Amino acid sequence: MLDINELQSGYGETQVLFDVSLQVKPGRVHAILGRNGAGKSTTLKTVMGLLKAKSGAVEFDGEQISGRQPFKVADMGIAYVPETRDIFPSLTVLENLELTQRRFQHRGGDNGWTLEKIYEAFPRLKERAGNYGDELSGGEQQMLTIARALLMNPKLLILDEPTEGLAPIIVKQIHKQLSVLKQQGLTILLVEQNFGFATSLADDVSIIGKGQVVWRGSANEIREDKATQHQWLGV
Repeated sequence: MLDINELQSGYGETQVLFDVSLQVKPGRVHAILGRNGAGKSTTLKTVMGLLKAKSGAVEFDGEQISGRQPFKVADMGIAYVPETRDIFPSLTVLENLELTQRRFQHRGGDNGWTLEKIYEAFPRLKERAGNYGDELSGGEQQMLTIARALLMNPKLLILDEPTEGLAPIIVKQIHKQLSVLKQQGLTILLVEQNFGFATSLADDVSIIGKGQVVWRGSANEIREDKATQHQWLGV
Protein backbone atom coordinates (compact mmCIF):
# COMPACT_ATOMS: atom_id res chain seq x y z
CA MET A 1 0.00 0.00 0.00
CA LEU A 2 2.41 2.72 1.22
CA ASP A 3 6.17 2.20 1.14
CA ILE A 4 8.53 4.83 2.57
CA ASN A 5 12.15 4.09 1.74
CA GLU A 6 15.20 5.87 3.20
CA LEU A 7 13.34 9.17 3.32
CA GLN A 8 15.30 12.32 4.13
CA SER A 9 13.47 15.60 4.60
CA GLY A 10 13.35 18.80 6.60
CA TYR A 11 12.72 22.52 6.57
CA GLY A 12 15.12 24.61 4.53
CA GLU A 13 18.66 23.85 5.64
CA THR A 14 17.43 22.00 8.74
CA GLN A 15 17.26 18.26 8.17
CA VAL A 16 14.72 16.44 10.31
CA LEU A 17 14.43 12.96 8.78
CA PHE A 18 17.40 10.67 8.24
CA ASP A 19 16.67 7.58 6.14
CA VAL A 20 13.17 6.86 7.48
CA SER A 21 11.76 3.61 6.12
CA LEU A 22 8.41 2.01 6.95
CA GLN A 23 5.62 0.11 5.28
CA VAL A 24 1.88 0.53 5.72
CA LYS A 25 0.12 -2.68 4.74
CA PRO A 26 -3.37 -2.79 3.17
CA GLY A 27 -6.25 -3.09 5.59
CA ARG A 28 -4.14 -2.40 8.66
CA VAL A 29 -3.69 0.50 11.07
CA HIS A 30 -0.09 1.68 11.40
CA ALA A 31 0.80 4.09 14.21
CA ILE A 32 3.89 6.29 14.24
CA LEU A 33 4.93 7.14 17.79
CA GLY A 34 7.70 9.32 19.20
CA ARG A 35 8.48 12.32 21.32
CA ASN A 36 7.73 15.87 20.23
CA GLY A 37 10.13 16.98 17.52
CA ALA A 38 11.14 13.44 16.57
CA GLY A 39 9.99 13.84 12.96
CA LYS A 40 6.56 12.20 12.97
CA SER A 41 4.60 15.04 11.41
CA THR A 42 7.47 15.82 9.05
CA THR A 43 7.15 12.26 7.73
CA LEU A 44 3.46 12.74 6.97
CA LYS A 45 3.96 16.15 5.36
CA THR A 46 6.67 14.73 3.12
CA VAL A 47 4.44 11.81 2.10
CA MET A 48 1.68 14.27 1.19
CA GLY A 49 3.99 16.51 -0.84
CA LEU A 50 3.72 19.43 1.57
CA LEU A 51 7.48 19.12 2.12
CA LYS A 52 9.97 18.16 -0.57
CA ALA A 53 12.05 15.08 0.14
CA LYS A 54 15.80 15.62 0.03
CA SER A 55 16.28 11.98 -0.94
CA GLY A 56 14.56 8.62 -0.68
CA ALA A 57 11.29 7.45 -2.16
CA VAL A 58 7.61 7.17 -1.33
CA GLU A 59 5.45 4.69 -3.25
CA PHE A 60 1.69 4.23 -3.06
CA ASP A 61 0.15 1.13 -4.61
CA GLY A 62 3.45 0.56 -6.40
CA GLU A 63 3.54 4.04 -7.93
CA GLN A 64 6.12 6.67 -7.11
CA ILE A 65 4.51 9.72 -5.46
CA SER A 66 7.62 11.54 -4.24
CA GLY A 67 7.70 15.07 -5.59
CA ARG A 68 4.03 15.20 -6.55
CA GLN A 69 1.90 18.14 -5.56
CA PRO A 70 -0.47 17.55 -2.61
CA PHE A 71 -3.63 17.62 -4.71
CA LYS A 72 -2.20 14.95 -7.01
CA VAL A 73 -1.34 12.79 -4.00
CA ALA A 74 -4.92 13.21 -2.79
CA ASP A 75 -6.27 12.29 -6.21
CA MET A 76 -4.47 8.94 -5.93
CA GLY A 77 -6.64 8.05 -2.94
CA ILE A 78 -4.83 9.41 0.11
CA ALA A 79 -6.81 11.56 2.54
CA TYR A 80 -4.87 13.65 5.06
CA VAL A 81 -6.19 14.99 8.36
CA PRO A 82 -3.63 17.56 9.55
CA GLU A 83 -3.13 18.54 13.16
CA THR A 84 -4.20 22.09 12.21
CA ARG A 85 -7.77 20.88 11.45
CA ASP A 86 -8.01 22.65 8.10
CA ILE A 87 -11.64 23.58 7.51
CA PHE A 88 -13.29 26.57 5.86
CA PRO A 89 -14.24 28.79 8.85
CA SER A 90 -16.53 31.06 6.83
CA LEU A 91 -18.57 28.15 5.45
CA THR A 92 -21.18 26.13 7.30
CA VAL A 93 -20.64 22.52 8.29
CA LEU A 94 -22.90 21.44 5.43
CA GLU A 95 -21.08 23.62 2.92
CA ASN A 96 -17.70 22.24 4.07
CA LEU A 97 -18.98 18.72 3.51
CA GLU A 98 -20.67 19.45 0.19
CA LEU A 99 -17.49 20.94 -1.26
CA THR A 100 -15.60 17.73 -0.63
CA GLN A 101 -18.48 15.52 -1.70
CA ARG A 102 -18.80 17.22 -5.09
CA ARG A 103 -15.07 16.89 -5.71
CA PHE A 104 -14.77 13.20 -4.88
CA GLN A 105 -18.25 11.64 -5.14
CA HIS A 106 -17.25 9.77 -8.32
CA ARG A 107 -14.72 7.70 -6.36
CA GLY A 108 -16.89 5.88 -3.85
CA GLY A 109 -19.44 4.16 -6.07
CA ASP A 110 -22.58 2.71 -4.53
CA ASN A 111 -20.80 1.92 -1.26
CA GLY A 112 -19.05 5.27 -0.92
CA TRP A 113 -19.47 7.82 1.82
CA THR A 114 -22.50 10.11 1.58
CA LEU A 115 -23.76 12.95 3.76
CA GLU A 116 -26.25 10.54 5.29
CA LYS A 117 -23.49 8.12 6.28
CA ILE A 118 -21.38 10.97 7.65
CA TYR A 119 -24.26 12.16 9.82
CA GLU A 120 -24.77 8.61 11.10
CA ALA A 121 -21.09 8.42 12.03
CA PHE A 122 -20.96 11.93 13.49
CA PRO A 123 -24.47 12.92 14.70
CA ARG A 124 -23.11 16.13 16.17
CA LEU A 125 -22.28 17.39 12.67
CA LYS A 126 -25.90 16.96 11.63
CA GLU A 127 -26.96 19.01 14.64
CA ARG A 128 -24.45 21.71 13.69
CA ALA A 129 -24.97 21.56 9.92
CA GLY A 130 -26.00 25.22 9.72
CA ASN A 131 -23.21 26.56 11.92
CA TYR A 132 -20.09 28.14 10.50
CA GLY A 133 -16.73 26.44 10.89
CA ASP A 134 -15.42 29.08 13.28
CA GLU A 135 -18.42 28.54 15.56
CA LEU A 136 -17.47 24.93 16.25
CA SER A 137 -15.57 23.62 19.25
CA GLY A 138 -12.18 22.01 18.73
CA GLY A 139 -13.71 18.56 18.91
CA GLU A 140 -16.42 19.44 16.41
CA GLN A 141 -13.82 20.89 14.05
CA GLN A 142 -11.85 17.64 14.28
CA MET A 143 -14.97 15.61 13.51
CA LEU A 144 -15.60 17.84 10.49
CA THR A 145 -12.02 17.43 9.28
CA ILE A 146 -12.24 13.63 9.54
CA ALA A 147 -15.67 13.67 7.87
CA ARG A 148 -14.32 15.66 4.94
CA ALA A 149 -11.47 13.17 4.59
CA LEU A 150 -13.91 10.24 4.53
CA LEU A 151 -16.00 11.91 1.82
CA MET A 152 -12.92 11.59 -0.37
CA ASN A 153 -13.55 7.83 -0.18
CA PRO A 154 -9.83 7.23 0.32
CA LYS A 155 -7.78 4.06 0.02
CA LEU A 156 -5.52 5.38 2.78
CA LEU A 157 -6.49 7.70 5.64
CA ILE A 158 -3.64 9.63 7.26
CA LEU A 159 -4.23 11.39 10.59
CA ASP A 160 -1.79 13.69 12.36
CA GLU A 161 -2.40 13.97 16.12
CA PRO A 162 -6.20 13.57 15.89
CA THR A 163 -6.76 13.74 19.67
CA GLU A 164 -4.51 16.69 20.48
CA GLY A 165 -6.22 19.17 22.80
CA LEU A 166 -9.56 17.36 22.80
CA ALA A 167 -11.80 16.55 25.74
CA PRO A 168 -11.83 12.88 26.80
CA ILE A 169 -15.43 12.39 25.69
CA ILE A 170 -14.54 13.58 22.17
CA VAL A 171 -11.46 11.36 22.13
CA LYS A 172 -13.71 8.38 22.89
CA GLN A 173 -16.06 9.30 20.05
CA ILE A 174 -13.20 9.58 17.56
CA HIS A 175 -11.71 6.31 18.80
CA LYS A 176 -15.06 4.60 18.30
CA GLN A 177 -15.38 5.82 14.71
CA LEU A 178 -11.80 4.95 13.80
CA SER A 179 -12.39 1.48 15.25
CA VAL A 180 -15.38 1.09 12.93
CA LEU A 181 -13.27 2.19 9.97
CA LYS A 182 -10.65 -0.36 10.93
CA GLN A 183 -13.28 -3.10 11.08
CA GLN A 184 -14.45 -2.04 7.62
CA GLY A 185 -10.92 -2.60 6.31
CA LEU A 186 -9.79 0.97 5.70
CA THR A 187 -6.00 1.37 5.76
CA ILE A 188 -4.96 4.01 8.30
CA LEU A 189 -1.64 5.72 9.06
CA LEU A 190 -1.78 7.49 12.41
CA VAL A 191 0.60 9.85 14.21
CA GLU A 192 -0.42 10.17 17.86
CA GLN A 193 1.03 11.23 21.21
CA ASN A 194 -1.67 9.43 23.18
CA PHE A 195 -0.02 6.01 23.68
CA GLY A 196 -3.16 4.21 24.82
CA PHE A 197 -5.28 5.62 22.01
CA ALA A 198 -2.72 4.72 19.35
CA THR A 199 -1.86 1.21 20.51
CA SER A 200 -5.50 0.24 21.07
CA LEU A 201 -6.21 1.01 17.41
CA ALA A 202 -2.97 0.01 15.71
CA ASP A 203 -1.90 -3.32 14.31
CA ASP A 204 1.65 -2.15 13.55
CA VAL A 205 3.83 0.49 15.22
CA SER A 206 6.93 2.40 14.21
CA ILE A 207 8.76 4.65 16.68
CA ILE A 208 10.69 7.60 15.31
CA GLY A 209 13.47 9.08 17.41
CA LYS A 210 15.78 11.86 16.28
CA GLY A 211 14.61 11.55 12.70
CA GLN A 212 15.06 7.79 12.38
CA VAL A 213 12.94 4.69 12.89
CA VAL A 214 14.35 3.26 16.12
CA TRP A 215 11.78 0.53 16.75
CA ARG A 216 9.15 -1.37 14.76
CA GLY A 217 6.81 -4.16 15.67
CA SER A 218 3.24 -4.89 16.65
CA ALA A 219 1.03 -2.87 18.98
CA ASN A 220 0.98 -5.82 21.36
CA GLU A 221 4.77 -5.91 21.46
CA ILE A 222 5.21 -2.22 22.26
CA ARG A 223 2.58 -2.41 25.01
CA GLU A 224 4.73 -5.05 26.70
CA ASP A 225 8.10 -3.38 26.02
CA LYS A 226 8.38 -0.99 28.97
CA ALA A 227 12.06 -0.25 28.35
CA THR A 228 11.41 1.01 24.82
CA GLN A 229 8.42 3.01 26.02
CA HIS A 230 10.57 4.73 28.61
CA GLN A 231 13.54 5.34 26.33
CA TRP A 232 11.79 6.67 23.24
CA LEU A 233 8.32 7.75 24.38
CA GLY A 234 8.76 8.83 27.97
CA VAL A 235 5.81 6.66 28.98
